[in-house]
Amino acid sequence: MSEKLKITLFGTGAMACLFAARLHQYRHRIENAYFIRMFGHWQAQIDAIMKNGLQFIEQDGRSLHVNVPIAHEISDVGQTAIAVVCVKSYQTEATAKEIARTFRPDGIAVTLQNGFGNDAILERVLGPHRSACAITTQGAALSAPGVLKYAGGGETIFSPHPNKMSLLTRLIQILNASSIPARFSDEFQISAWKKLIVNAAINPLTALSGVRNGALPENDAYRILMKNIVDEAVQVAALHDVILRADKMFEEVIEVCRATRENRSSMLQDVSNGRPTEIEAINGAIVRMGENGGIRTPVHRALLKLMRHPRHYSAEVLLVELLSAARLS
Repeated sequence: MSEKLKITLFGTGAMACLFAARLHQYRHRIENAYFIRMFGHWQAQIDAIMKNGLQFIEQDGRSLHVNVPIAHEISDVGQTAIAVVCVKSYQTEATAKEIARTFRPDGIAVTLQNGFGNDAILERVLGPHRSACAITTQGAALSAPGVLKYAGGGETIFSPHPNKMSLLTRLIQILNASSIPARFSDEFQISAWKKLIVNAAINPLTALSGVRNGALPENDAYRILMKNIVDEAVQVAALHDVILRADKMFEEVIEVCRATRENRSSMLQDVSNGRPTEIEAINGAIVRMGENGGIRTPVHRALLKLMRHPRHYSAEVLLVELLSAARLS
């Protein structure tokens, strides 16, 4: 029998809760294969889960309680073989230092975060070849501490890793057994760029306007802005040998808006709750990569400027603000 794998979910938000709950809920499907634990610092969430377990509301409305092991002291985490990183991008460095205190010598940290650059931070803190990348289209939202509503979703895609294929293969097997479809992809960079562009087009516009995702395609001003955002990002992607058709990418953004029409984006939730946002790891990453390659990204740059002091704009005012800032940049 193989060694029991210790997996720690770093983070206590919706995605960490979703993955931890599914892995704990279906752990019997792979006998003695792994032990799952969450670790974070959101005390209200930790208290709720410790007291009552996580209330998991399925898409069909069924509700169950999953007693996910959770810790708020790093000394309680123990030796970790796989650290799945689900914190906000601006928390990556601090989290990497916490992971370092629990890491097995052969461990791997897998980022499931939004934006670009998180893997480089993990590798810088944890050492060469000790970080891996994955993206997911699974969806969930927290309606209150300890209450998670599942929104469905598709695959979780991993980039092949030159040194850690055995550990990552075991994780993928566990995810598939836990009703989270997962696989490696040799075209991971294409998938990662598509997700980055979707986030870049939807998240800041919803955060600045205060609307749900589904409102964006229904308004001409928002559509113009999303088209500009996509066009700029596709040019930057080409610098990295990721060739995307701007018209097809724009259609994909519209499809995501409509498929998630009732969602309040994570960036909108952050702004509404007075929390920092991930704008620097999403649109900011596109701006920086564009600068390095000589590509101008004035609309992304304007979004960064407005998001430093976010407030709600109407669609028409937001269009004027962003396109005016773009012309002046």
